[in-house]
Amino acid sequence: MVYKSRIATEAQGIASGVSASIDTLREKIDEIRERVSGLKSERVQVEQSSISKGEAMARLDEWLADLRERGRIATQCLMSRDRSTPVIIHDANISEARRTVDMRDASSALVFLFHDSVRKTLAAEVETLYADETDAVESKAYDKRLSDLDRDLLALEMEEERLISYAENAGVIIHRRADADPRVLLED
Repeated sequence: MVYKSRIATEAQGIASGVSASIDTLREKIDEIRERVSGLKSERVQVEQSSISKGEAMARLDEWLADLRERGRIATQCLMSRDRSTPVIIHDANISEARRTVDMRDASSALVFLFHDSVRKTLAAEVETLYADETDAVESKAYDKRLSDLDRDLLALEMEEERLISYAENAGVIIHRRADADPRVLLED
């Protein structure tokens, strides 16, 4: 009878050790899931960040240059006998999307005539918009940060899947997240 008690005690010890291991495994998976959630939230914040003020000003200048050119062309078209609108520009240096100038487009004519005043006013507006902006990110830094987050997320999710598979092999079912990256499940 003593022999059976010792075996039962050892089995109980092994069972409690296995139970403790499973609990540790679940805790590790929960920790990973919290980190995944944090990285996903951070990714959303990065995705929603504004471009830098310098990039916004460059966009403004590009936009105004396009409008100014359209205004110049529209003004030249005033001398043409053909009053049809829109006017098609046959210039290979201008992108196809911008080859149409509508003679009724007052904004391009105004930018053509008052470029410096319009730019000054819009640049002041950009300055105002960026006065309290703290999350603006340069495009290169933005791309790198998203790439780093994606890499870190994939690594965490692969670790999570490894632990889930380990639990399954031990006969314990741990449900996968519905938003798990499918690449993780396809890895061997």
